[in-house]
Order: sequence, then C-alpha cells, then structure tokens
Amino acid sequence: MLFRSAAITIALLVACNTTFASPQFLAEWKNIYPFSLSSQRNCQLCHANAEGGEPWNPYGFEIRDIYLEQFGSTQISLAIRSVEQNNSDNDPQGRPNIEEINAGSDPGWAIEPINRWIFKNGDVFTNKPSPFSAPASSEELCLLLTHSNGNASFICL
Repeated sequence: MLFRSAAITIALLVACNTTFASPQFLAEWKNIYPFSLSSQRNCQLCHANAEGGEPWNPYGFEIRDIYLEQFGSTQISLAIRSVEQNNSDNDPQGRPNIEEINAGSDPGWAIEPINRWIFKNGDVFTNKPSPFSAPASSEELCLLLTHSNGNASFICL
C-alpha cells in the first residue's frame, strides 16, 4: 500500500510538472511576436537546455520570476511583455530585449561568453558560452560586424 501511494504521488508530481511546462508559454510568446525569428530557438529562447527545464538564461528567468511573483498562473503574456525594455542578456551593445526580438536575435543570449545560467535555488553559473554561434535568423555563413557607434550586427550570406 505504501509503495502504491508513493507511485501515485510521483505520477501526480510528474503530471503537475508537465502541466506547468513551457510549451504553452512558448506558444503565447509566438502569439505576441508572430514575426520574430527568435522563436526558432524553441525552448532555448528561455532555457539553457534544448529540452527546457533548469537552468534558465537571464531572459527566461526574468519572465519566470515576474510570472510567479506578480501574475500567477493566468498572465504569462504580461510577464513576457514586462521585460521588453530590459537588456536581459547584458550584451555589450545594451540592446533592449524587444530590439533583439524584432531583429530575430536572442534576448537571453549574448554572442560573447558572458552568459549566465540561473537555477531555482539561486545558483548562477557565469561566463557560459551561447548555445548558438549566430542569430536565430542566420543562414550557413554569418559575419559579426561591429559598427563605429558600438552596435553590432550580423550579415548572413
């Protein structure tokens, strides 16, 4: 009987975790920004791993925190929009998330190896490389250009 109770508890925890998983959040993100190529990153738009889960990149963790603290279980769209003006990836160009989203690049990842992985327990791994070598909208060959005003852009061939 004890084994059966433990098995049911584990099954419920797995089911609850799956229910709270992010595919519906990604779908909402795509509804908000339907023309952004950033969504091609799928789970790695917000997570370090292609499967989602822990850890998050700073963009995903900011959305997660705001969602959990302010909006509860019904307003993920408000949490997503609330970080548009932040520079979550702390890239040297200082571009707000919304500019990166509109450009089809990654609001949670800098090209330089200055990325952070953030865990629920507060642990932060720093100086991580981006899982991507070019923006989401890239083709086979991309060049990073640094402009005289300090901004950077990619030209893809």
